[in-house]
Amino acid sequence: MPLNNISGKALVAFVDISGFKKLMNTKEKAMKALDCFYNNGYESLRHSNSVQGIFVSDCGILISQCVSEEENDILEKLNELLRVIRELNINMLKENYMLTTSIAFGDFTYNARFEFKGIEKNMFIGNAYLNAYLDNESKSNRLKPGQCRIVYSDKTDINFKESCMKLSDKHVLKKNGKEHIYFYWNLENAKQIIDFERKYKEAEDSVFKLQLEALQETVI
Repeated sequence: MPLNNISGKALVAFVDISGFKKLMNTKEKAMKALDCFYNNGYESLRHSNSVQGIFVSDCGILISQCVSEEENDILEKLNELLRVIRELNINMLKENYMLTTSIAFGDFTYNARFEFKGIEKNMFIGNAYLNAYLDNESKSNRLKPGQCRIVYSDKTDINFKESCMKLSDKHVLKKNGKEHIYFYWNLENAKQIIDFERKYKEAEDSVFKLQLEALQETVI
């Protein structure tokens, strides 16, 4: 089912498959990953009455339009968007795939343009989409596999930042720096964050150690 046209304030999540470029070295692996991504994306969206989505290649764009700028409406839509993202991440993890996700709030316009045979046109406009996309593609503060974060600006989104943290009784959220709130979709409560981050860091260190050993073993 095509997306409805959207114009106004919205929450936009940009999601992609971690390590997909490596999977593209093998056609069968890439096709399997995409099939899993699309199927799980469809199932997650099918169970939501407020989140829409488009999936293209290894990327998914999830949109939840806000009918007003009232805090209660924004938080209600964000709560549902986080639920969908959590479900999608968990189901992909069961199939041994990890995702990265960036979420932003702001102006957003989507128009399904006139089409003819051989071409389909869709137009995305607005800082919500742009900020989510740029954050997900950031080279200076790259998302790690499995991570999900909400983007905001201290200059313009102070109220949005404070509002988001009100959802910490329903989701595990943590402010990190001046631009992000991280969503720990894999945890049940904030007390687990320290232990999880320690284990994640140890996993990163073990990869570095294995690379070091591989180089040392080949030195003549």
